[in-house]
Amino acid sequence: MDYGPNYVSGKKPPSLRRYITMCTFSHYKGVYTFAEIALHMPQKHFLVVGRGNSDIDLPPNLTCWLDTQPSSFYAARKIMVAPAIWPEPFGRNPLEAMANGIPVIASRIGGLPEAVGSAGVLVGDFRNYKVWVKHLRNLLENKKLCQYLAQKGYMHCRRFDCEEQFPQFEAILARTVDCTSY
Repeated sequence: MDYGPNYVSGKKPPSLRRYITMCTFSHYKGVYTFAEIALHMPQKHFLVVGRGNSDIDLPPNLTCWLDTQPSSFYAARKIMVAPAIWPEPFGRNPLEAMANGIPVIASRIGGLPEAVGSAGVLVGDFRNYKVWVKHLRNLLENKKLCQYLAQKGYMHCRRFDCEEQFPQFEAILARTVDCTSY
C-alpha cells in the first residue's frame, strides 16, 4: 500500500523502534485503556499521536505528540495498538501501520476486524487492560510472531490498495449502472 512519503517510515527495523503507539488522543479511540496499559507496563515506552484532547493524567512512560508527520511516528512505532471502544466504520490507522511493517493489536469492534483481518491480534474484551497487556507482552517476547504479523500485515493491507480495488469497482459499476443514459 503506497501512502506517499508522508506515511512511509523508511522501513526502520522493528528492533530499532522504541514506542508502542496509538492514534488520536480521545476517549472513543480508547486512550483511557491505553494509559492503563502503559501504567501496568512501566518499563516500556508508549506514545499517543494525533489530535484530540482528554483530561487524563499521563503515566511517566506515555508520551504525547499532538502534531507530527505520520512518517515520524511510523518510524518510531514498535507495535500499534487500536483500543477503540466504539464501532469505528473502518481502521485506516492499522492499515497504515501494517503498510509500514508494524504489527497491530486492535479491538474486535466495528470495522477494525475487517481492516486488521487475520494479520493482527483482535481483542474481544477490549475494555480490559489486562488482556491488552497479555497480548503486548506476548508480541514483545516473541520476535518470530512479531515478524510474522508484520509480514502478514504488509501483504494484507495491499488488498485495500487503489490499484487492487479500482478494477473491482469498475466491474461492479459496469454490471449495475449504464452511465451513458444520463
